[in-house]
Amino acid sequence: MMKRAWLILLILVGPAVVSAQVMPRPGEGAKPSDVKSADTKSARIQAATNNAVNALMADVSRQPISGNLAVRDLLRQTQGTDAMRATLQEADQIGGPRWIDESTCQVRLEIDGQKVANTLVKISDGAGDRSPIQSAALRNALGGWDRRAFSAVGTSSNQGEPVSGLAAPSTQPLQIAVPAVAPKWASEFLRAEGQNGPMFSKLRSARAAEEKALAALREQVDQLPISKDVTVGTLTANDSGLKQAIDRTVRRAKLTRLDYQADGSAAVQVTADLADVWRDILAASSDSQESTQPAIRR
Repeated sequence: MMKRAWLILLILVGPAVVSAQVMPRPGEGAKPSDVKSADTKSARIQAATNNAVNALMADVSRQPISGNLAVRDLLRQTQGTDAMRATLQEADQIGGPRWIDESTCQVRLEIDGQKVANTLVKISDGAGDRSPIQSAALRNALGGWDRRAFSAVGTSSNQGEPVSGLAAPSTQPLQIAVPAVAPKWASEFLRAEGQNGPMFSKLRSARAAEEKALAALREQVDQLPISKDVTVGTLTANDSGLKQAIDRTVRRAKLTRLDYQADGSAAVQVTADLADVWRDILAASSDSQESTQPAIRR
């Protein structure tokens, strides 16, 4: 009777025991280093893709629509930046990821101009009176976009960690991870004013006031945030090349108002396109990566 009971128990429990013995454990057969390497490459491909989307956004934003109206103006007034970015994230990847070396990845994206135009018209329709241009006029202005395309290359050499603990000023190239999403200010304009008392001529007074306005504008640019603990000023303090590039961009700011006072003094207003500042940062990041790369491995 005892032998029969043991036989029945063995029959019932045996398959489960066998099954437990042959069932592979999670991760069995893969080295931890292999898993980490795959995760790292995936993160770098995604970061390069985000970088390319940022560049597409900057390119599309500065496109003129009509007169003094640019795409960035339309997006800002209609709050359509998120909708446009969602469209650009659907851009086609041209070829596969290109590995410059073991840690640096490039991704090229391209999107049809008509698709971008359709999104702009949709944004304008949905905004109603907030749109700076009527939908019919917008469609007409973008009529030639069906024969064009927008493309950009994104580069990433890390996993996109935020910048922190930057060193003291140096002449070394910029070493940053470009944020996955461009800051909101990248599609905006920045204004500053300057005043100066009477000088030998009105022109000299105006020039002096303009210099003060440009200095004030530069200070505002330095305060623009890149990430939680990093501003444009932090980056330029760490990269002399980027500082010079942004200095040139600020000095190209447009003189948007000039008032001469009865006593000969002058007051001016200057306006900078912050898309140019963001483009300088993207270019500095890309240049620093390319300058430290060995020969391209195809």
